[in-house]
Amino acid sequence: MTPFWKQSKTQYLHIFTLCSIAVSQPVFSLLARSPEFFVANHAEPSDIIWLALALLFVVPAILVAIEILCNRLHRRARVGIHLVFIALLTALIALPILKMFNGLSDVKILVAACLLGSAMATVYCTASAARSMVSLLSIALLVFPVNFLFLSPIKSLLFTKIPIAVAKKAHGTTNIVMVVFDELPLVSLMDSNHMIDPIRYPNFSQLAASSTWYRNATTVAAGTLRSLPSILTGNLPTEEHRLPTAEIFPQSLFSFLGESHHLNIWESVTSICPSQLCPDRKNSGDSRLISLCVDASIIYLHIIAPEGMTSRLPHINQNWGNFLADGSGGSNNKSVRKVRWLRDIVGPWQINNDEVEVFREFVDSIDDGKIPSLHYIHVLLPHAPFKYLPSGKHYRNSLWATTSETGKNARGTWVHEWAAARHHQQSLLQLGYVDKLLGELVTALKSSGIWDETLLIITSDHGASYRVNDRRRTLSATNYMDILPVIMLIKHPNQEAGKVTDSNVETIDILPTIADILETPLPFEVDGVPMRHSSQDTKPWKRAYLKTSKDIVFYEPTMDEKFEAVDTQTALLGSGDDPIVIYGLDLRRDALGQPANVFKSAFSNGVEIDSPEQFDEIDLSEDFLPVTITGRVQPQPRLKAPFDLAIAVNGVVRAVGKTYLIGHQNEFSIIVPEASFQEGNNTVNAFILNGTGILF
Repeated sequence: MTPFWKQSKTQYLHIFTLCSIAVSQPVFSLLARSPEFFVANHAEPSDIIWLALALLFVVPAILVAIEILCNRLHRRARVGIHLVFIALLTALIALPILKMFNGLSDVKILVAACLLGSAMATVYCTASAARSMVSLLSIALLVFPVNFLFLSPIKSLLFTKIPIAVAKKAHGTTNIVMVVFDELPLVSLMDSNHMIDPIRYPNFSQLAASSTWYRNATTVAAGTLRSLPSILTGNLPTEEHRLPTAEIFPQSLFSFLGESHHLNIWESVTSICPSQLCPDRKNSGDSRLISLCVDASIIYLHIIAPEGMTSRLPHINQNWGNFLADGSGGSNNKSVRKVRWLRDIVGPWQINNDEVEVFREFVDSIDDGKIPSLHYIHVLLPHAPFKYLPSGKHYRNSLWATTSETGKNARGTWVHEWAAARHHQQSLLQLGYVDKLLGELVTALKSSGIWDETLLIITSDHGASYRVNDRRRTLSATNYMDILPVIMLIKHPNQEAGKVTDSNVETIDILPTIADILETPLPFEVDGVPMRHSSQDTKPWKRAYLKTSKDIVFYEPTMDEKFEAVDTQTALLGSGDDPIVIYGLDLRRDALGQPANVFKSAFSNGVEIDSPEQFDEIDLSEDFLPVTITGRVQPQPRLKAPFDLAIAVNGVVRAVGKTYLIGHQNEFSIIVPEASFQEGNNTVNAFILNGTGILF
């Protein structure tokens, strides 16, 4: 028998085999359950195949190349590095399994993985049976990719090709601009008068003043991948597990207008516009593949990293790809800098730019209207990650970066009232910036001279909920009024006066309404009806599809409960007529605006603010502002956690908030208004408030 140290070719095969188990299969398994990832990234079949090959062969090829180089130096060096690789790959295989054991700390998980890896390397070196077993496992090099490409939902992206039938030319020369915002609850836009808040959201309010506002509009599904196809096809999401592609949805707004209008289509997470009508304006094949590989690498790190370490990684649960784009991964400045460094390197190959840049590129792409056009965009705003202030300046979102620290349990239910309120606050701040972007769109349409004749449609795919003991997006008996109502503003050509109607409108009515305005019958059947026909008499209910086609819920057509949700929101976060209230979160608002010297210094003892040097030499002209004040509070002899805190900037209390428990630490993360800061040096202090309503 050939000695162990001379079996180099077999050992190279073992490297490929263990890499396929440790690296390729975990990513294959996750992506096979999420084919939407490829749709959102507009991946071609060749991109998917090349990604599969890269996952299978790139990492082991690098390891084998290292072994070959070591072999040139000394054979024993090669054997030694080979055993190190065996131990490392075994540890990587063990990490996701160890993460499943509740109660194991990150350190224990890492130590256990290293011990298992060392044990495997020892057995592998000393027992030929172990090496024979690894050789038998080499069949994984064939089984894993075959299962991923041919036996999983991914196969529909590789082989499903249906010719797209384009409708005959529609009548009229009307230009259409349609914007679908993502996760924009109607409730968030409204004030205590149940109208669009004219102070917080002046551009939405001004647009409503010259449009028809369907105040009772609702979506038919709480998920983007079900609600968007319903908007674009006019049909209910009655069939399950349908990918949002042109092959699956051949009859849509795009096929309807494909012959009569120039199509300027910006799809963020769908590919419903057929390629013959919407040539891909994304990056080249090489760029797409590099971007997919980068995202797959980040996904893999989330799979293997212990829970506490994932907080230092870019988020993968807040968008559909391009995970480096926001640069907000992690909960400290060091990790943020690392993400930005990686983003700068990979940036030239990223498929999707920052959503704000995408929206502005879309606005710039709108022409003078000489050729009838459909300008459509689905923009992932004001969807998380929350990082924008109403002015457009961004900030570091450090609150509960990992799953265990989100204030939600494993089912996505808010379990901490403060966590729900804080996320609600951030969503409204980001919505303020979305309002500014909407103003830029309206200004561009007016300056181009096509405003009067343009049919403008502003809507959202669904809303979101921020209620303690409830879910953010999954519909329940107590949160549907936050999730189902969506903004629906339609400015008809040459419309000047605004109108508010509470007709029973659903998002599936958008496409038939466009056909009605163009005076062109749709060439295919739809479930929606023109909005001028949508009333409580013709639609005696509202409906929402949940997870399956049979899982449907019906609601009263008036959906008056949304006004109760508005009242709850304004009680917690105020409205635009009192701009500082949003920084009080219904907690000790009496402290806002008071001088810091009202507080006794004793109650600043034990309060530590992170990185106080970041408030020195602030440049107000920069895009970033350190409005997120984080830190921790030591146990207090006379007070019980959680602690109410006041944050003072330059001697004035600007925000209040609560501590939250991470491990045994009472930490805090509180946002102050950007107007709190002055050019140059700033002083930031945190003070404890007692629970009796008196300031210490």
